[in-house]
Amino acid sequence: STPTTTTTATTNNVNATFKACNLCQALEHDAAYTSFTSEEVTLFSNNKHNIKDGRNNDNATNTNASVPLVPPQLLFHLTTIFSTTMWIHVHVGDDGLRQFIERACRWTRRFLLIEPQPSGCYRKANVRLRKMGRPELNDVTSSRLAMRPDIEKSIEMIMVECGFRKVTLEEMMMTTNGHAGDGDDKREKKREELAAVTSWNRSLDLYERVSVV
Repeated sequence: STPTTTTTATTNNVNATFKACNLCQALEHDAAYTSFTSEEVTLFSNNKHNIKDGRNNDNATNTNASVPLVPPQLLFHLTTIFSTTMWIHVHVGDDGLRQFIERACRWTRRFLLIEPQPSGCYRKANVRLRKMGRPELNDVTSSRLAMRPDIEKSIEMIMVECGFRKVTLEEMMMTTNGHAGDGDDKREKKREELAAVTSWNRSLDLYERVSVV
């Protein structure tokens, strides 16, 4: 277990804050989230106070354009989970993975994009570790990890229980200027273009909260 650490980076005048923590540990994960939102509330409060008092009024429009003039929702509009599920699963089991996903859902206001690592990845991970001369993962069999054989479906079930729905390719096709009158070849080509697959040949699943917070 390691304490939460913070890293700030600036690219093209955009500030990004990264919180590093052990995602397998609920207390650390919660602490990283709480720390981040506390900083955002402080930033918002200071900005609102400056605008109210008229300080820096000459350039308030420019310097504060990205800060909303309403109390911030303490939820992320988009949460992404890449190449993570297997590692959490093998270390803390079915219950630990479920709890991690539930925490991510709890903090997500609208969309959650997740890359489930399929069952075959568990076996391949040990092969890679063996070649690198590093310790192999603990028991990754389905007798210990019951969710592993159909991990994608298991994750989807948890997401649905948390109030999310899976966004289909058909919906994405319609939102990218797809039309019902398009020919079969054109629709199939668009489907292939939209099929979300990473460089590791894994699917990307987009979920949307049913009731927007």
